[in-house]
Amino acid sequence: MINVVTPPQDWRVVSRGDTISLDGDWRFPLEGKSEAEYEIYVYEVLHYPSLLKIGIAKDSIKRRQSYYGKLLWRDKLPRRTAWMVEYLFMHSTYHRAHTCLPRGNVGNYQFDNALPVIQSFFKEVGESAAGITEVRQISEDEAVSTIRFIHNQLVKCCVFSAVLSCGIRTFHGSTIGRNTVSLHRDLKWT
Repeated sequence: MINVVTPPQDWRVVSRGDTISLDGDWRFPLEGKSEAEYEIYVYEVLHYPSLLKIGIAKDSIKRRQSYYGKLLWRDKLPRRTAWMVEYLFMHSTYHRAHTCLPRGNVGNYQFDNALPVIQSFFKEVGESAAGITEVRQISEDEAVSTIRFIHNQLVKCCVFSAVLSCGIRTFHGSTIGRNTVSLHRDLKWT
């Protein structure tokens, strides 16, 4: 696990025996159906050598923003798997963008607890820039190793193991009324 980034222990999703209870936003990647090929990719961020942008797209070359630099790495996965790997990557590396757990879904950018370099980047590119949620202060080697680790956990072990090792708690405070997803041990991804 050298170079693999996982969340701080006290941030992680906690199981209750053989079950994990997740907030409703997990339903989107968990229930994805498409097996069409997608690319999961890593770009450098212009003017910010310590920042990388990860994401998924049909064609990573066509998925461009004004702040993208060089494409550093990409791999093709079934779209359903790419969604889940990206979602788990966002969870696993959330502390590489923010200093505390999210008040809401990990996919919502939060300026007030962002790392200083991410705040500077956000001020430069502006609120209208898409994909800020997937920007991380992380090295290329760490990003690629973490993506591969998550993918292996997901397809070679089980969804339960992948979420337990990479998922973090979200929607701090009141979650009353939010739909939840129950995840059981040994649920296979494929």
